[in-house]
Amino acid sequence: GAGYTLQHSLAPDKPLYDTEWHSVGTLTWRDEQMSTEYMELSVWFTLYHYLAVNVAWYMPRQGLQPQPASKFPGSLVGSFATLPAATDTFLREYMLASALGDVVAALGRVTPTVWILRSLASDTQDETSTVSLLASFEAASFLGVSVGFVTEQQLQNSSMWSRQKQVIIVPNSTFVEDTTVAALQGRPSETVVLATNTTSACLGFKPSGVVRPRSAGLRRFLSDLTVFPVVPAPAMHALFRSQLLPRVAQPPAWCVEAASPRSGPAFGLLCRFTTIEEDVVTRRAISGQQPAQHQRNRASRLVGMVINLNAKPMAVAVMTRSRQHSDGLVAETAIELR
Repeated sequence: GAGYTLQHSLAPDKPLYDTEWHSVGTLTWRDEQMSTEYMELSVWFTLYHYLAVNVAWYMPRQGLQPQPASKFPGSLVGSFATLPAATDTFLREYMLASALGDVVAALGRVTPTVWILRSLASDTQDETSTVSLLASFEAASFLGVSVGFVTEQQLQNSSMWSRQKQVIIVPNSTFVEDTTVAALQGRPSETVVLATNTTSACLGFKPSGVVRPRSAGLRRFLSDLTVFPVVPAPAMHALFRSQLLPRVAQPPAWCVEAASPRSGPAFGLLCRFTTIEEDVVTRRAISGQQPAQHQRNRASRLVGMVINLNAKPMAVAVMTRSRQHSDGLVAETAIELR
């Protein structure tokens, strides 16, 4: 999910094409008893993360390392040729996705409200940067809002931040350009947060490794930022939900556990909603000999995608806004996602 999202963030106006989609098998993994549920989830998981086209790839091997060769005596074991039910599901789910192409495409155009800084120099030289980045992505993915990555170069484009309330997560980005620090300092402090267990090193070096001088302005800027510790995803998600989510624009709808609808977006549920504007034609009958009149109007339709990644089924409700309730929210009919 993070890899597809990063590639989409680099060129959001271009379709994402995976020429070797390995959800059926890799060089070190096969499942000769793959379920249809797994295949269904795989298809929609990639669509949720912006994949537009793929070539389902299977590379045969005589035996499989590190498993004993006797476990897979033939190269076709665990391939499409021996998984008719999973293959059928793969084709049917993509036919359904094609039929719902306008919805899938609209969900892919939702502008992120949570951005994660991706610093190539930091990820290359400091593995804690990558660990923080992936931890932040996993925890933020279940907030019910769209998540994207922003590179140091993209950060210079001020038009990216002009439309709605957004937050940038800086995931222990250690080796960054001076222009990156300046761009972050130019934003209101409530729109920048840190995700790090080593605050003193974050933004502390230039890409060359030279120590960045800690000016009074930089020290003051860093001290004003909210710092999220890099902890296991459920705990980090809870921190994001309580302290980060209120800072971003609220989506038109989001997913919650039906048993506690006002507790906020539930961990393990991928959930994205948007509205689609479409033409609605109404027919008005006229008495007498006059022909009926047709009127064309624009109307909004709420659409979304919800995926349960939890190991157990979950009763899920969709929260939307309502003027008829004291807190402005209403939980729609609950469904069980397996």
